[in-house]
Amino acid sequence: MAQQLSTVARGASVRLVPLAVALLVLTLGGLTSWFGTQGTAYVSPFHSYLAASSGPVGLTLPLALALVAGWHLRSCLTDGFLEATRTRAPVTVTLRRLCWPWAVVAGLAAALLPVVYGLVTLELLPSTGFQYYPDAYHVAEQHVADWNADAVAGGALTRRTPWAYVAAHSAWLGLWGLVLAAATQALLLLVRRHALAFFLPLAGVTVVSVVLALAKLETFTPTASQFPPTLDVFPLWHAVPSLALATGVTALLWMCVLVRLPELPR
Repeated sequence: MAQQLSTVARGASVRLVPLAVALLVLTLGGLTSWFGTQGTAYVSPFHSYLAASSGPVGLTLPLALALVAGWHLRSCLTDGFLEATRTRAPVTVTLRRLCWPWAVVAGLAAALLPVVYGLVTLELLPSTGFQYYPDAYHVAEQHVADWNADAVAGGALTRRTPWAYVAAHSAWLGLWGLVLAAATQALLLLVRRHALAFFLPLAGVTVVSVVLALAKLETFTPTASQFPPTLDVFPLWHAVPSLALATGVTALLWMCVLVRLPELPR
């Protein structure tokens, strides 16, 4: 009995790790946006948000999502939970119950990142009396509103409120997060070394982004596509292919999981 209680307690503590990782990522995102914009001559709070959110998020987000989404399934594989449920429910049902809720959680974690950056750059920094220097961008102070409006297709989004853009960014990143988390969990079932499942999505996004950037197709890269398609430099038809490719790869990975289902979780 004591051994069983110890095993349960250890498993419960392991399952708290993704929550701790999510909180750490959000905290680091907030601190990075805070200190990264201090003393820098941005035109306005909205441009501070764009600069902060385009920094570490593009490349670190896939790795963070892999940690959040994959750790729970990894613990279930190592402690024999998946094998123990074979007699009570089909493996496909068990996989669905284990994987998709955590993929949704990872998507929500990704959606929270723009909100954290928005709170820091759009609310906290202006409330501290942070000074902006429009002349550094050769923009007169009275034209800052027009500059902001031109940054987004149609103009009305940021002129009305920058938070409308943050909301669109949050939803878009959440969708990316859901896809990447689902791919990560499929990899965890397929590869022998679990660390590969953490780093392969990051490596894939990085390699594809570098290759397309070298081919002067920057707006087609996965990292650029993680911004909302409302930006005029990232039109919808540029952003969708990368997401469609990631979704296709995820579907292919889960097809491989279904083919190898009799062997799992060995």
